[in-house]
Amino acid sequence: MDHYDQIPGWFDFADIYDHITARARDGAVFVEVGAYLGRSTVYLASCIKQSGKRIRLYAVDLWDGWIYDDCRPDTTRPETEDVFHQFIDNVRRAGVEEVIYPLKMSSEQAADLFEDGTLDFVFLDADHAYEAVRRDLEAWFPKVKRRGVLGGHDYLHAAFPGVRSAADEFFREQALPLQVLGTSFLAIKPSPRWLNASLRVYRRLIPASDKRATNQLATDKHRTEINNSYIDLSR
Repeated sequence: MDHYDQIPGWFDFADIYDHITARARDGAVFVEVGAYLGRSTVYLASCIKQSGKRIRLYAVDLWDGWIYDDCRPDTTRPETEDVFHQFIDNVRRAGVEEVIYPLKMSSEQAADLFEDGTLDFVFLDADHAYEAVRRDLEAWFPKVKRRGVLGGHDYLHAAFPGVRSAADEFFREQALPLQVLGTSFLAIKPSPRWLNASLRVYRRLIPASDKRATNQLATDKHRTEINNSYIDLSR
């Protein structure tokens, strides 16, 4: 776990990654959008490896060589490959290469690779401009499972007001509350309203003592997915 601390970058959401990994089901799929040199990616991969769960982690980035100094982009390297190689070297030194699947492409291109409703956790930490964050939310939210989690970094960072504006606007349109942990935001994707309504009807029709019957009626394909992907962030 100490390898991540030697990698340059900004990472103050370890508690989120700890909790998500602890609550995730075996066979879950995570996506981190914006990996840079791999500081947070390596930490999450190390958590996954220590958990013993078969969790697949996709890291999405252009690795276009931006070098930051106090959150300001100073320059872009023409040799974009060099930054990607640094990321790979950091992953290998940490011994987590079997956990991480790098996707060297734009956020929207990567999102197109996944079917809707297939991801347990997506964390956004890429371009912090309002338009970019809005695009990322629109691209990745459909990919998250019911009761899966979509989050992002720097929600409360004064230097990046576009993150908060885009997140507030998007989730207000979805009628979903945001949880703010540290400087990051999280939102849990709800199950469909029709399913919630059906379950309430089932509970009214079936005697409370007949728990086996209640469970049988509730445990269809959709209910199974919800139980498997549920992450209780209150614990």
